[in-house]
Amino acid sequence: MEPKIPKRILLYQNVGFLTIIIVSWLDELIGLPTLIMGTEHAHIWSEAVLETIVVILIWIPVHMMTKAVLKRVFYLERLVKMCAWCRRIEFNGNWYTQEEFYKHGFKTMVTHGICQDCLDKQEKEAGIPKKNNS
Repeated sequence: MEPKIPKRILLYQNVGFLTIIIVSWLDELIGLPTLIMGTEHAHIWSEAVLETIVVILIWIPVHMMTKAVLKRVFYLERLVKMCAWCRRIEFNGNWYTQEEFYKHGFKTMVTHGICQDCLDKQEKEAGIPKKNNS
């Protein structure tokens, strides 16, 4: 099941681009500057057509790139870190054993990291002096 957020973001983006096109055509139909400032209005349909083409030429790659970025972000958000040494899993800042993690029924994919306990142990075994976090 895909998250609804990417679809909502793409919907808002599409509505925004459509609004730009609609405003461009309304400007030609009713003359928005005439209504706002009281100036005379000349209908230049080729201007509205050109504006529409430019907006569509920008809209297509922006839509495709946004879709690709959202797909990647939501893929990465489903990953969790697993300590490569003790195999505990980090979720929301806490480290769980695999049994604890899967007992909760989390539906996520797993990637690797190292928890602080194993990092300290490995640094100690390697003779690396402990860093001060001050």
